[in-house]
Amino acid sequence: MDPRGRLSSLPFQLHRVAGESMLPTLRPGDLVLSRRPWRRRLPPLGRLVVVRDPDGSGRVLVKRVVALGARGFSVGSDAPDHARDSRRFGELAPSALLGLVVAVWPRPGSRG
Repeated sequence: MDPRGRLSSLPFQLHRVAGESMLPTLRPGDLVLSRRPWRRRLPPLGRLVVVRDPDGSGRVLVKRVVALGARGFSVGSDAPDHARDSRRFGELAPSALLGLVVAVWPRPGSRG
């Protein structure tokens, strides 16, 4: 079995922030721990989430839930000038939700 396949079945995932779209909340190099949702339902408004990029690239995005719709949710960036979010790709289906952020570890030396 592919080791990556085994890891993807775990309830928790660790992601490293790569871009500046979530400044000042998240900085490049920060680590984000997410928990897979127990049920396929809409995430809470304002929550940091990990979603599948709808461009088909396989990338994941860490964003904030900014709106809830009848069939999905919209995500936004804290630094919209550096953003790839729902303003660009629209509402996401609940199936795009990969995890709810439960912890963040700042990159060493990135704070204060």
